[in-house]
Amino acid sequence: MGENGDKVENDPKRFKIANGKLILFYNGFFGDTLKPWNEKESELLPKAKENWKKVRK
Repeated sequence: MGENGDKVENDPKRFKIANGKLILFYNGFFGDTLKPWNEKESELLPKAKENWKKVRK
């Protein structure tokens, strides 16, 4: 999901496992989102959890 909670395509080759959960990342025309995630993971993880709650409904 994108930064604003929008669904986006992901690249199954760009992933991370954090706290036993698989996190997939976008890697395409607009860049590789794994790199900025690694730089700001502690800030982005709570936002991602909240956005995921909205998408799952």
